Parts: sequence; structure tokens; C-alpha cells
Amino acid sequence: LDKVTEKHPRIRYLGKLPQAQMPYVIGSADVCLVPYSSTALADTCNPCKLSEYIACERPIVSSRISNIPDYLPRSGHLCYFPGDTNHLTQAIRHQLQTPLLEHRDSALLWSEVGDTYLHAMENLSPNRALNNAV
Repeated sequence: LDKVTEKHPRIRYLGKLPQAQMPYVIGSADVCLVPYSSTALADTCNPCKLSEYIACERPIVSSRISNIPDYLPRSGHLCYFPGDTNHLTQAIRHQLQTPLLEHRDSALLWSEVGDTYLHAMENLSPNRALNNAV
């Protein structure tokens, strides 16, 4: 990590911080990134930081992994394919110049996520009465 901060004077590593400080740290960012590579794990997950960025009302740029663009109805078109540094640079520039903020009542609310999974389960097994099991 020291090599990263030595090479990039605009990066300042803050170390581990208490959870209570995170809204202030996130809120101080001009743009929040989710710069994941495409891996088996990344392609099946949804980073918690995405919800935190939305809650802190910060512009987001994410790599196009999993179904993240679906959760970013206003800025999902800015998601870039991992390794596409040109698109990443353009997306960051766009979010700096003309920020697109996601709504706090986005699809990442627990009720929305739960409804989505329940609907998917019902579609997997149309002959079973999943509604009775819930």
C-alpha cells in the first residue's frame, strides 16, 4: 500500500476507520468508485458500498459487473467493462462535470431486494406454492 501512496500524491490512505465516520468520508468524495475486476465472485455479488454511496448522495462510477447497472437507473450507462480505462476515464469525467445522483429510494432497499428474490424463486418453481411457504 505504501507504494501506491508514494506513486500517487493525491491518494491518502486513512487506514481503518470507525463505521460512524464513513458517511463523512464518503460524503467528502467527488466521485465514488466500484472498480472491480470481472471474477466469479464479483460477477455474482452486489457490493454494500453501492448502497452507502447512494445513501450519501454521491455520484457513482462502477465497473460493469454482476447486475450493478440495473441498480443505477440514472448513471448505469456510465458503468464500464473491467479493463476499459478509456470508458472509465470518460465516466469519471462525466460524473465530475455533470453529476448524476441515484435516488435514495432505489432498487437497493431491502424490501425491493427481498421482493426481487421472492419473485425469482416463484419463477423457478411455478408448480409450487411458494407464497404459502413464506
